[in-house]
Amino acid sequence: MLIDDVMPKWEVGSRHQIVVHAGVAETYAAIRSANLGAHPMARLMLGVRALPGALLSGTLRELRTRNSAPIALADFEARGFHVVAESPPTDMLIGLEGEFWTVSGRLRPVSAADFRTPVPPGLARAAWSFTVEAVTPTSTILKTETRVLTGSPAARRRFRCYWAVVGMGSGLIRRMMLRAIKGEAERGATR
Repeated sequence: MLIDDVMPKWEVGSRHQIVVHAGVAETYAAIRSANLGAHPMARLMLGVRALPGALLSGTLRELRTRNSAPIALADFEARGFHVVAESPPTDMLIGLEGEFWTVSGRLRPVSAADFRTPVPPGLARAAWSFTVEAVTPTSTILKTETRVLTGSPAARRRFRCYWAVVGMGSGLIRRMMLRAIKGEAERGATR
């Protein structure tokens, strides 16, 4: 798995999976095309996370408009998440770095090369993967895993406090995203 290659050690992590009644190619394609904010609770939690930054930057109107549109992987990429490695049709790795515990998050994209360097002090680096494993030709297991590594003791303390507040909600969002991808893949498999 790509996540093992780029972040073999981490401080905080979470894993989720779901069975999808579609082939590997359909499931992998659905990672990019599914509405990851399809579930109202996922949309609400993503909006709540973005609200403080939108208020501070004066982009509340843009946030309202954005919250009514589908949320695809490309929308996450536009906000600083970056696909850093990919092995289609089974493995995708998304990376991100920043001060996640701050209002804006101070997000910055990272490259695969960045994962070979130490995390800068004061920051946290996240690796978020999607892995598709064939069970049968028409059934797969879709997994997502998130790992976070911090660059200093101060960043570690701040991130752990942040994670204590948002960790359960983050896991819930990931499970809702898996369901959205599953639905998209299964609709594609029946076409």
